[in-house]
Amino acid sequence: MNMGIECIPCLFNQIDKIIRNSDIDDKQGLIIMKKAIDILHRSDLAEPTPHVARKVHAEIRKITGISDPYEDVKALSNANARKLLPSMREIIMNSTEPVSCAIRIAISGNIIDYGAPGGGEMHRIEEALASVLKRDLDQGMVDDFIQSMDSAKDILYIGDNSGEIFFDRLLVEQMPAAKITFAVRGGPVLNDATPDDARAADIDSLVKLISTGDTTPGIDLKRSSDEFLQALQKADMIILKGQGNLETMYGTDLREHTKRSVPLFFLFKVKCHHIATVTGMDLGDPAFIQRMSW
Repeated sequence: MNMGIECIPCLFNQIDKIIRNSDIDDKQGLIIMKKAIDILHRSDLAEPTPHVARKVHAEIRKITGISDPYEDVKALSNANARKLLPSMREIIMNSTEPVSCAIRIAISGNIIDYGAPGGGEMHRIEEALASVLKRDLDQGMVDDFIQSMDSAKDILYIGDNSGEIFFDRLLVEQMPAAKITFAVRGGPVLNDATPDDARAADIDSLVKLISTGDTTPGIDLKRSSDEFLQALQKADMIILKGQGNLETMYGTDLREHTKRSVPLFFLFKVKCHHIATVTGMDLGDPAFIQRMSW
């Protein structure tokens, strides 16, 4: 998915958050901003925003020596989500359609995103959860999801953010865990989930855990690990959480990377006007989109 012109101020908002919330002085901050401008100058709108973001955040780590500027934020997100886990699990258990309910809860967790406008404060998480639970999903797509889940031999679930990963766990609990490989980012970038975050949510106790081998806040198939690419090629069903995975995989030619006619299910909250325009949805909408690999 191409970068929109409105994505540029969003990138600089991410940088501003890091500068203000980390021990970065004005001199370093100016160096970072200049480097980001240089990266954007050498980029174009045909490149997905997460690919550009990877380059920017790599420079921030290099300039500041801070390996994970969002470490404290991620820990707080995980702690907040963990508190909600029992009540969310009870909601699913009491639902007449537990898979559909778990999908909606997983989507609501996508509000936990400090790289997007609005952040992921506790009250916003609870508001998103309450809002999504009131919304009905396309029943035909839910049926497709369940049918794909039942018939697939191998399922690849690609996670997104820390904290949110606890919501993903609840969906995984409603699925055939033995079939699932769960992928997270290969290293710190924004508040995206890494293997440490997945282990904090005990994802590894349920399913096979791998990483993309890359720090793109989405997927870059040219930079992904062999392990991830093999899981992608093997999958009969692919679940992708969050806007970063949507931006990097929705319009991508997957003919060399997946089997034919593999269903891809995108679960996310529409958090910016660019994604709203591209998807034809409204800002804040819970999104449940399907496409075939090729």
